[in-house]
Order: sequence, then C-alpha cells, then structure tokens
Amino acid sequence: MDKENIQREQQLITLKKQETDLENQLSQIRQQQNQLAWLEEDSQGIEREQHELMDILRQGWQGERANGYHSYLEDLQQQEARSWRNEMIESIDAADQEAQKMKNKQWQLQDQQAQLRKEMCR
Repeated sequence: MDKENIQREQQLITLKKQETDLENQLSQIRQQQNQLAWLEEDSQGIEREQHELMDILRQGWQGERANGYHSYLEDLQQQEARSWRNEMIESIDAADQEAQKMKNKQWQLQDQQAQLRKEMCR
C-alpha cells in the first residue's frame, strides 16, 4: 500500500506541475487575446480617421483625374482594411481555440488528480 500511495503522490505532484504550466500558458493566451482586442479598437479608430481624411481629400479634389485617383485610394484603403481585419479575426479565432484546448487539458488534469486522491483514500 505504501509503495502505491507514494507512486500516486508522485503522479499527483506531476499532474499539479502540468496544471500550473497550463495555467501559465492560458494566462499568456489571455494576454494575447487582450492585446488583440486593443489592436482591434485601435484599428477601428484608425479606420474612422482614414474615412475623415478621405472626406477632406474628396472635398479638395476636382476634375476627372482627381476623381480617378480618389477612387483608387479608396479602393486601396478598403482592400487593406479588409485584409487586416481578416488577419485579426484569424488571430482572435486561433487564440480562442488555443485557450479552449488549454482549458480542456486543465479539466482533464483536474479529473486525473481527483481520481488519484480517491484512490489514495481507499
């Protein structure tokens, strides 16, 4: 019995270390998610400023050539904004998926710890 309990205690210690590591990784992922949220807010502010600048430029431009260039700049800005937004969404989704994996793994470790504790009490 003593050998088995010692072995279970060692397994429990190992599981606790793994859980601590997972908690640290999860914390890092949460920080990354927060940074992505701040970037998204900043991006929205920049988009508003770009629209305001485009309105100012639109008011100042006249003639056929100016309108063509204005359209080109608007299209370019919209493409870049869409591309950046898509990359942001992919990053957010990846971070969310990684966080969920870590949480699932953490729950598994907690279940294993509970099982070992039960066996030790027998």
